[in-house]
Amino acid sequence: MKPVCPISSACRRFAAIFASALICAPSLAQIPTPLQPQAAPSGVCAGLQAADLMQLTLPMALDHALCVNPSMRQAMAAIAERQAGVDLARSDYRPRVNAGAAINANRSTGNGDSSSGQNISGSVGLSWVLFDFGLRDAALAQSRAQLSGAMAGLSNTQLNAVGETLRLYVDALTVWLRLDSLRQAELVAEQSLRAASAKYDVQVGSLAEKLQAQTALAQTTLERVRASGQWEAARAALAVHMGFSITQRMGMPSLVTAVPFIETATNIDDMLNHLRQNHPRLRALQADVEAQRLRGRAVSAEGRGSVSVSANAQLARSLNLGSGGLERSLNTGIVANIPLFNDQEQVAKLAQNNAQTENKISQVEVARRELETELMRNILTVQTEIETRLAARALLMSAEQNHQVALGRYRGGIGTIVDLLNAQAAMSAARLALDQSYLLQASALMRLASVVGSLPNTSNYK
Repeated sequence: MKPVCPISSACRRFAAIFASALICAPSLAQIPTPLQPQAAPSGVCAGLQAADLMQLTLPMALDHALCVNPSMRQAMAAIAERQAGVDLARSDYRPRVNAGAAINANRSTGNGDSSSGQNISGSVGLSWVLFDFGLRDAALAQSRAQLSGAMAGLSNTQLNAVGETLRLYVDALTVWLRLDSLRQAELVAEQSLRAASAKYDVQVGSLAEKLQAQTALAQTTLERVRASGQWEAARAALAVHMGFSITQRMGMPSLVTAVPFIETATNIDDMLNHLRQNHPRLRALQADVEAQRLRGRAVSAEGRGSVSVSANAQLARSLNLGSGGLERSLNTGIVANIPLFNDQEQVAKLAQNNAQTENKISQVEVARRELETELMRNILTVQTEIETRLAARALLMSAEQNHQVALGRYRGGIGTIVDLLNAQAAMSAARLALDQSYLLQASALMRLASVVGSLPNTSNYK
């Protein structure tokens, strides 16, 4: 049963991003993991077309990256292995039946006489453990706990894959935004150069002003070229992570299309409760603790022995001429196997298991503290980025007005080229700051939801 996600309807809505991720392994569609979406009917990952890669959004990147992520396949293989372990533990409750057949030939000589004989025989044997002081129960419960831990591990792998894809995509998009901002700044610098050149041509402006405008344009072009190189490096890293060639061409759409704005609750108590109860990393570690405790029960049961029933039926017939008919035999019995003088061994095994259990309990506590610390750090980051975005929006409005005034004053002959270039640089920096603040806020909210152990809810940017 899926846990209820307190962060709005996050677990339900944003889970659509992962719809094609699990199509790579349809056999896992029945595994009830908290982060698992409904698999699509087809049995392969839906590939991205060239046009999609030139307008790559974050949901598209997450979808494809999860689908081809080798760690996901490893987690799925671990689940299959643990499921096989549960089936093996269940088989211990069933009786074991075996059948055998043999043909024997013998020849003996002595005192000048020799004799030979042949016979054929067949047998059916049965053995069935009736009572083992809870050994099989503990082994089955341990296997189920390990399976639960493997399923939680799959969810944790999903979150880790989401985090890595988010990091690479945000890195690439940040460079893309800077590159786009520099392209716009280049256009504005060309506009300023045209204005300076026009004034110089009619001899109302100086050559120094024209050269200053040319220098500003050249500097902007230089920064754009450097940003183009940084974009290629970030694009290559993202392409490899998504399973493409390092030379795969990519592009980004507008910011609000690339990264959907997300909503999340800000109730810290709800987040903490959800983290402690449902975070897959904690659930996987807690499953390991439970499996280790059940291992202790199995060790205790091993030292008490078992009671089993056995039966064996055999038919034999000699193949010699003149021999008699079939020989039949039936053996049954109840066998009690009780270990003696093994107290020291049992005490050592239990002490070892207790130490291992305490170690795993400590791992749960360490992970819980790390996650809670990371949660608080992300909450503060979100609050900071929200305030930063509001300030950046006000800054851009002011910078645009200042640039229009500076351009008008320069064209009217009452402003200087220095004022115009300063206003131009301030407007370019403010536009980039607003874009980056939106991106940082969206990624911070997504990381916050990931730390809580759920997936964020997307909505339109407002």
